[in-house]
Amino acid sequence: MSNRNATVENALLSFFLAFAVMAKTVFSQDCQSTGCPGLKECCSSWGSCGIKDDQCGFWCFSGLCNLKNKSYGFDYNVSAGPRGPIESIVTPSLFKRIMSKVGNNCPAKGFYTHQAFISAVKSFQAYKGTVAKREIAAILTHFAHGSKGFCYKEDKATGRYCSPSKKYPCEPGKQYYGRGPLQSIRWNEYYGAAGIFLRLPMLKDPDMVAHSPEVAFKLALWFWTTNVRPALYLGFGETSKRVDGRLCDNLHPDDTKNLVKQYVDLCKILGVTPDEDFCYVEEINGASRDYCDENNRQYPCAPGKGYFGRGPIQLSWNYNYGACGQSLNLNLLGQPELVSSNPTVAFRTGLWFWMNSVRPVLNQGFGATIRAINGMECNGGNSGAVNARIGYYRDYCGQLGVDPGPNLSC
Repeated sequence: MSNRNATVENALLSFFLAFAVMAKTVFSQDCQSTGCPGLKECCSSWGSCGIKDDQCGFWCFSGLCNLKNKSYGFDYNVSAGPRGPIESIVTPSLFKRIMSKVGNNCPAKGFYTHQAFISAVKSFQAYKGTVAKREIAAILTHFAHGSKGFCYKEDKATGRYCSPSKKYPCEPGKQYYGRGPLQSIRWNEYYGAAGIFLRLPMLKDPDMVAHSPEVAFKLALWFWTTNVRPALYLGFGETSKRVDGRLCDNLHPDDTKNLVKQYVDLCKILGVTPDEDFCYVEEINGASRDYCDENNRQYPCAPGKGYFGRGPIQLSWNYNYGACGQSLNLNLLGQPELVSSNPTVAFRTGLWFWMNSVRPVLNQGFGATIRAINGMECNGGNSGAVNARIGYYRDYCGQLGVDPGPNLSC
């Protein structure tokens, strides 16, 4: 009976992993926010410290990473790529360039300073050594977006933001609305937890965040290292979800596009290639690609419609849209956009593909599911993508306490 349960759990893991690779969800890790105790140790993307290849090789998150073994051909990992001390990445000239866009009428004009940023970053153990340029680009992007281009040091939508809490009780007359460069940080629980970590009386004096630029950056970096940094290996899109989930709900496309543009621009300024995950519900630049098999007469393409990747498993090609629509009693050939506009339809299409193309090969191991979903990654076609899938699968198996089984690669 236990073997049967393990098999069922592994099947469910494989199924949800196919969605998670697109949706990019992950559990919190330890050393990614606190750093490793040993100076020569590396922190892995799975949260463990050590000096072996598992920590310092391909999946190295921070520390003395062995960059010679790191692959950049296919990389979701925001913590990968060129690294350096924070002072060498965010120079005074770069910071001045970023702040030059702050308008003269902005309330926070001159508030956010280079010295305050560097001092705040260096106060965190995780940044004592080197840091990836991609991560700095992501941090500055979200900080700029969260403060409307560093124009504000506190949210215009003020309010009490007090919830009942014995651990973090609200002080009389104090308000815990968004302050600093990440103004999505609200509520007494966040101020209280951050205050304990930073050893600052933030519950008694939340206004200190808007009075001290260093405290403002420290609060934002506390949130980043605690809630966002553990998910860097899943890509920039996952960081967006963790900072402000509304950016990935497909209801604010302009905000999402602007955020991505800022990130890409900053990566270019820092001389690094941005990762490929931007949390979209459909394929990036998919509309410009031809996914119409004109020789397929059973499921002919509708005029003006595109059959690029949509949904959690990125359903593509007219014959898949046609067959899936027929099975689900939906006109997906005529309305393929339903997959990216209706979350229920999106998951139904993912489940349809899984049941028909992936589930039949589960008994062959996880590697067979990779081949069924995207065979072009196999046999050396994209080893980085395969390694990423295997890494996620092992991580989720560990979280659920099941053995991942044999035949993981393809």
